[in-house]
Amino acid sequence: MDAVTSEAGAVVSIVVPTYNSAPYLPATLASVRGQTFTDWEIILVDDGSTDDTLTISDEAARHDPRIRVVRAEHGGVARARNRGLAEVSPHAEFVAFLDSDDTYEPDALASLVSALRAHPELPAAHGLARAVDPQGQRIEGDDLPERMRNRFELRDGQQVPLPASAPTSFEAELVENYVVTPGTSLIRRTVFALLGDFAPATDPADDYDMNLRIARSGGFALVERVILNWRRHPTSLSQRSRRWFWAHLEVLRRAAEYAGNSPTQRAAALGALRTTATTLRRRAFTQLGTGRVSGWARTMAGAGIYLSLYLMLSVGSAPLASLPDRASWRQS
Repeated sequence: MDAVTSEAGAVVSIVVPTYNSAPYLPATLASVRGQTFTDWEIILVDDGSTDDTLTISDEAARHDPRIRVVRAEHGGVARARNRGLAEVSPHAEFVAFLDSDDTYEPDALASLVSALRAHPELPAAHGLARAVDPQGQRIEGDDLPERMRNRFELRDGQQVPLPASAPTSFEAELVENYVVTPGTSLIRRTVFALLGDFAPATDPADDYDMNLRIARSGGFALVERVILNWRRHPTSLSQRSRRWFWAHLEVLRRAAEYAGNSPTQRAAALGALRTTATTLRRRAFTQLGTGRVSGWARTMAGAGIYLSLYLMLSVGSAPLASLPDRASWRQS
């Protein structure tokens, strides 16, 4: 794909939160410098790193004026993304959030910009990702691109296939976070004036919360090609953690309680809570059938929490604190 240029300066502002990212940050930066789309800026937000991340960042900024470094106290990825968003150039048309261990394919930005230029009615676009190991090699058996491409959305309590030509909708994001990780997406800068910042209360699912908010306002244009290598680490599988459980629950609570929901959107958000409870119950009985009694009990407790929130929100509003004690749930 030919290089894309602009006379207006940085069309795309790329926010990269960094925290002890020294082993992977050079490859991430190299993947941006290798883009066919050249009108970008990088805002590196150091979240209180204690390794060589700042040294690497400062060195990169010295060699490329399109790279800026922002120092911050350690506060988590959502706050780091917000700090970077506040530093975005006012001339930027689009904003991307790239994790400091992921890498772009050379045509990633060009593909995403082209998609948004072709769909001025949509607030964002996303492409596909492949899962790679810490060494950058594709994980054996990886089917992530296919799962991201084959989307479903909630309609009248049922999951129905979404055509390839359709944007990834709010109702689809409720089924699964098809955007997967922030680096696969590009967002119009003006969207954030309406949606606000990332919500630290939903960290480490703050990107999912933001994706739902973006999708509610129109959805993501789908770019049907792999544009990102999503690095997976044994320690980064946060979906297995208690912290992710509560963050995900908070995201769905926010999605259902949002005052600006249409009746269809509210029904879909409530349906996502009910569906999650059902999925966990099925998983629990699978665990029981294989003799994992303790896992069954923990997963059933999780199902009960989702179901409790669904029932409370179905008849009114319920704060998260009114749910069963968080300590009752354990990693399954």
